[in-house]
Amino acid sequence: MDSITEFLGRGVTCQLISSTVPDPNNGNRGKVGTEASLEQWITSLPLITVGESKFNVKFDWEVEKLGVPGAIIVKNNHASEFFLKTITLDDVPGRGTVVFVANSWVYPQRNYRYNRVIERCRGERELQES
Repeated sequence: MDSITEFLGRGVTCQLISSTVPDPNNGNRGKVGTEASLEQWITSLPLITVGESKFNVKFDWEVEKLGVPGAIIVKNNHASEFFLKTITLDDVPGRGTVVFVANSWVYPQRNYRYNRVIERCRGERELQES
């Protein structure tokens, strides 16, 4: 089942959520971007250390229209869970690198009626400014 799901490009998907631009059609919560799939889940597992892998995701996100990403929805459409450490966005205009620390298990989506949301880590400078 995982191979078919992955072949269709839907194994693990992510959606960025804006921390700065509200969506009036969604109770003024942050605007939500389109789903993006992890790349190369089956074809290769690039190891970081023993038992750890690194994957790429390409998001369709315009900071000028959608604001700064503040959270990510992660959907696991596989049959089994996986442990997610971090998600790192590189080259975010006006922010540089944005890190989302999860350090938790992401269980199959079919087991839940709600989305798994990972919030962004705010740096010391950002906390002082808010």
